[in-house]
Amino acid sequence: MIAACVFLFAACSSIPKTPARLYNLTNAELIHVKLFYFKRGYGRASATLPDGSALDGRYAMTPAAPNTSPGTGIDRAAFAKVYGYNRGTDSHPVGYGVLSNDAGITLTMVFYSVDTLHGYGTGLARDNRGDWYRVHIADLEGR
Repeated sequence: MIAACVFLFAACSSIPKTPARLYNLTNAELIHVKLFYFKRGYGRASATLPDGSALDGRYAMTPAAPNTSPGTGIDRAAFAKVYGYNRGTDSHPVGYGVLSNDAGITLTMVFYSVDTLHGYGTGLARDNRGDWYRVHIADLEGR
């Protein structure tokens, strides 16, 4: 029994997770996100909000992502305004993620630059309370 529990713990703790940080553009709060199996380009995502509550969801990278993430309001013009690029930029999403919890909080992430091989990227996020975030994917201790 103990050996089975140790094996299960070791198997779960070895699941590859890539950290991401979401920086609130209004109040500088930080949301920590874990992207599971990032190198394969899709998987589960979990987050911890500043108040300690948790969000859970999924993410996916795709080279054919549309220029607008449906229902999020994050489009090229919003990207340019919030991220600081010229509105005429040819930037387009390369991935997305949606996390939520039972308290009704939903967080949508849109990725604009991603390197799954090396584990880093950037993007934007918005929650259903109207807050905007810059997304930074990387293990900061290793970079």
